[in-house]
Amino acid sequence: MKTALIFTVLIACLIQAGRANEACSPLSVSLSEPDFRAPGRRLSEEWCREYNWERKCSSGQDVEINEHPYLGAIAYRKENGDLIFACAATLISPKFAVTAGHCLRSINGMTPEFVRFGNKNITSETVIDAKIDRKIFHPQYTHPKRKNDIGLLEFENRLPVNKAVTPACLWSQEIGSDAAKVSAWATTRGNKSPDVLRTMTVQIMDSESCEKAAIPYFNRHFRKLEGYLCVNDSSDPNEYFSEGSSGAPIVVSAPVAEGEDMSYVKAFATFGSLYRLGGITFYTKIPNYIDWIEQQVWGITLF
Repeated sequence: MKTALIFTVLIACLIQAGRANEACSPLSVSLSEPDFRAPGRRLSEEWCREYNWERKCSSGQDVEINEHPYLGAIAYRKENGDLIFACAATLISPKFAVTAGHCLRSINGMTPEFVRFGNKNITSETVIDAKIDRKIFHPQYTHPKRKNDIGLLEFENRLPVNKAVTPACLWSQEIGSDAAKVSAWATTRGNKSPDVLRTMTVQIMDSESCEKAAIPYFNRHFRKLEGYLCVNDSSDPNEYFSEGSSGAPIVVSAPVAEGEDMSYVKAFATFGSLYRLGGITFYTKIPNYIDWIEQQVWGITLF
């Protein structure tokens, strides 16, 4: 009788919402998937809560816990077959990641091939490579103009959701001025190797200070401060990113229930004084584009 009950619970978990690829532990979850809908709750928030539930009931208990399970490194293939990881991307669903629009373009003839997730060391054997199937530029993005520098990467296959790989939620509120942390596989002055994920402490500037600080950066490609945060880079010469930080997200942990937090991406690095200590980097604000992202990711095909 006990064996039959456990088998029944496993089958019920496997077929939840038509998803048969993520098993739930009968010891840790109920038979029914919770209803994540609520009045006023955004579509992206509903799905993110479902992904978080899926992570908790994942059968991959032996998967190594990843401190940044939403963060990936975009791989570009050189003519000799070598790989270059030149941008970061943030997973927002099992099939989509968000990054800077210019990261979707070719770099010296190399186009994005896949995104590597699952480990802070991108040379580790325990990584997951998500092959890129489609690159989606924002309809108002035009290179090399700085406006609407945001894009989405769609993968060929749905990634498993577990403790190593889990989508981040989309921040939909106002973004204040405070200290934040940014992580990326980027070159630093103190360590030239980009293989291991590094974290830099930055200061988000208030709107008035940002407007004034942006004036020296204005040119024919950047004529108006629109949709960006201004961020003061680290004052530590051995910590600040000098190259390869495009797409690096500002992610915060926010409580959604008692004893439960989820990761939210607020913004990501786009351009700035990447080679100057104490300079300013401009970050694309996720809340400005959340309607477009939701339509592209969840508006037609459900995952």
